[in-house]
Amino acid sequence: MEVTGSILTEAIKKGDYIAFNQLFSKYYAHLCAYVFKITDDYSTAEDIVQELFVKIWVTRSNLEISTNLNNYLFVSARNHAFNYLRQENNRRKLLEKVHLFSNESSQEIAPPEFIDALEKCIDKLPSRTKQVLLMNKFKTMKLNEISLELQTSVKTIKNQLWKAIKMLRECLTDSEVTQIV
Repeated sequence: MEVTGSILTEAIKKGDYIAFNQLFSKYYAHLCAYVFKITDDYSTAEDIVQELFVKIWVTRSNLEISTNLNNYLFVSARNHAFNYLRQENNRRKLLEKVHLFSNESSQEIAPPEFIDALEKCIDKLPSRTKQVLLMNKFKTMKLNEISLELQTSVKTIKNQLWKAIKMLRECLTDSEVTQIV
């Protein structure tokens, strides 16, 4: 006997982990294949679908599905994929700007005050974030090379690099050294 979407939804709302596992088993592979068509990266598709299921479980008590369950899951997966692509596009643009800035500034010698402030800011970074930044910017390793060496996903490496750049920008702004450059 097949369990309907509304029965599964009600059971999940009540914290029924078995019902959640049934939902996961029934839809996971189909949602990954669907999201893969949008992202063109299976690892990313898996991450997006896993995040969707985590969100469903975490917010299960407030779960309201006005359409059928199948439609809800596929629309949610699509929206998560589009949000991911939008964030990646923004990250890529920011990294390109940072790269352009670093290429322009490498033509000139930075003032010692700026270099000192930058080193202090880099030292303040969390160890993993600092490691990723140094591997990417100073060892000029590509993201996939870093992910292989650190045995983590490329998405995690991108997030760490994004976090490092954001923290450096904030730190340098706070130190008012950007006025010098």
